[in-house]
Amino acid sequence: MCEVIDQSKEYWAGKMKGFALIRRAESLYDAAWRERQYISGGVDEYGDAIPEENLEPWDALAEAVAAVFASKHAMRILKAQRRWEFCGEVFGSVSHD
Repeated sequence: MCEVIDQSKEYWAGKMKGFALIRRAESLYDAAWRERQYISGGVDEYGDAIPEENLEPWDALAEAVAAVFASKHAMRILKAQRRWEFCGEVFGSVSHD
């Protein structure tokens, strides 16, 4: 049996937001892998660089993926595309139906 699609403005606005959330997370995923793993945290008393983990891109990605998983529309889009893994996260057990 086919589900009736509500064609209200709110429905389509939700779909657009879902696609935007997915695009943002995918973009941040690609960017995080391109970023340097370590950045300079200054120098020690010997003049050697102090490496510091560059967590900012990964934190931004985590927030974006959480927003996708929290969005009913984004999850329905991913499931319709049969994507059970998104940005390294498996979500087959998550249900928004």
